[in-house]
Amino acid sequence: MAIFSIFFNDNPVHTAVFKSGVVSIGRDESNDLYIDSLAFAPAHAAVTLHTTESIIKQLNADFPLIINGERRRSHHLKNDDIITIGKHRIVYNPTETTPPASQAIFKQRTKNQQHQNLPGQPEASLQIMAGKHIGRIVQLKKI
Repeated sequence: MAIFSIFFNDNPVHTAVFKSGVVSIGRDESNDLYIDSLAFAPAHAAVTLHTTESIIKQLNADFPLIINGERRRSHHLKNDDIITIGKHRIVYNPTETTPPASQAIFKQRTKNQQHQNLPGQPEASLQIMAGKHIGRIVQLKKI
């Protein structure tokens, strides 16, 4: 099982949960993860979900697949891997490795931080995973 959280310009767009099989990603509406952006190929990538691992593969050589800042043709996905395509980011979380109490936690791992943290204070936020506010991110601050 896997959770894919889609962001555009660091704003949440959509969260999808898949139990097994192949998850197609692309600009065509027939994809499981449909993203209406010219940065995506009609059939951009496919993620094969196995019980112990998930593998993403690039489907179109003209459209790059960037995972955690590195260009890849194929990659074994791990918890919190970030797939970047254009201004979109897709965060992968396998539900087997994420405890239920922390499934809503999203750790932003970008080089362009919007604000600076004090030394010793990690950045943290909560992402709403269900309901009418699905995908919304609430920043946490220690006072």
